[in-house]
Amino acid sequence: MNFNLPPSFISLPVELLTEIIRFSNPETQASLCRVSKGLNFLSIPILYNDIFLQSFSAAYKCLLTFSTCPALGAAVRLLHIAYNTEQSSTEGGVCKHAELLQNALTLMPNLLCLAVNPPQTERDAYENAISKCLFPKLDTFIWSAPFSLQLLQFLTRHRDQLITVAFNFEPLEPITIYRYSLSDAEPIILPGLVKFYGELHHVRLLGAEDTLKSVTGQWTGQESSDFENCMISLGQTKRLVELDLMWPVLDIIHLEIISRHVKTLQDLTITLSSVYVREHESNDIRIKTALSRFPDLLKLSIRNAGHHEPGKAKFSLDEDYRTVKVWGDRCPSLAICITPRHTRWIRCEGHDADNTIEWVPTPLVGEARKWYKNAILNDIKPGWKKAIRQMWPPGVMVRDALKIGDSELMDLLEYSEDEKDGMEEQEIQEEQEEEGGGEGDQVDLAVAQSLQSDPSDNGQGNDNVVQDAASETGAE
Repeated sequence: MNFNLPPSFISLPVELLTEIIRFSNPETQASLCRVSKGLNFLSIPILYNDIFLQSFSAAYKCLLTFSTCPALGAAVRLLHIAYNTEQSSTEGGVCKHAELLQNALTLMPNLLCLAVNPPQTERDAYENAISKCLFPKLDTFIWSAPFSLQLLQFLTRHRDQLITVAFNFEPLEPITIYRYSLSDAEPIILPGLVKFYGELHHVRLLGAEDTLKSVTGQWTGQESSDFENCMISLGQTKRLVELDLMWPVLDIIHLEIISRHVKTLQDLTITLSSVYVREHESNDIRIKTALSRFPDLLKLSIRNAGHHEPGKAKFSLDEDYRTVKVWGDRCPSLAICITPRHTRWIRCEGHDADNTIEWVPTPLVGEARKWYKNAILNDIKPGWKKAIRQMWPPGVMVRDALKIGDSELMDLLEYSEDEKDGMEEQEIQEEQEEEGGGEGDQVDLAVAQSLQSDPSDNGQGNDNVVQDAASETGAE
């Protein structure tokens, strides 16, 4: 198939080229659409695959584009609309904007995730537009505003395919707390629901006791008895293994309540007040006792909301880090670390939501890099590894797309030490030639010779090697 690709891309396998485009930023993807018909064919589905609209003007232009070019809607898999009231349309334009939204949504049959954080002036219009739509493949619905009975009916129509639901919650932005009640609403049954985001007391509305595995929630109550009722409701779920309480700041008594009612957890993340790090032996015993009630606990992450001097810490200091061990038979070596400067807890894998690698203790940096490499390897199909190796030095495009260094890329592609030494010698030789040449024309000539060597170079010619790799990939 002829994609009318530029000469520098002719020899690349289509699958690899698609991945390079996928790792590019949106501006680059948009530019590639105008290079050739082939790149337009590959870039359009990627460019419109995930759409994040953060302003009224961007939302209006995008929705208008879908109305005029219906074919683009089939490429959309994720649509996330989030902008504040100041950016919203005037009262006279709300209805028109909602009509555009409804028309655009009807053109997205392959939509998998719909996340909406509507401004207050347009909330009702957005709600009416969304409630009238039906998405055959929708598995994630996030509504970051007070939930209504009308949207509950929307969930009921999509009950068979929904996996993730968020009430009044925005995972990608700072949480905003709304106090509202659906106490009169009848529970709905979502037979495939696995993840829930939102206020804890709304879990009962979902009727997913047999399937729910992950809850990321907030508790807006004031009394410990109300919190315990929420935990009793969570305890009725048979497969809940992950719980992340993002708000509010809890105390040891809340950890004890969780441990009494939700004993199936394997991954627990909570925010505790600084009271538990004060010099009280009873707090240490209470934490150990509470954690011992989780027989299957594998991960524990604690955000510390307190600010205290290092000398006041109850637990021993390890250089600049305080370390608290996790008690349990299945995770004896797991540790959670906090820096006195930032007073923030970090998971022991070495990567948190912000990927703040400099906050991780030195022994854990290697583990973080190992995890990062494994993640990249999982994204690169085994059959491509040979093709990427044979495309060196054009392989730097892959290196830049993955945001890794030369040495890391060589490790990922399993270069031997002899191959690494040979490449280093070649780089040194090229640098010496460039320094000795002095003229820009000589540098250009050296680069041209390295990229356009003839077939007699024992198979080292870049174009021939890449073409051989492409033909081998096609043959496989």
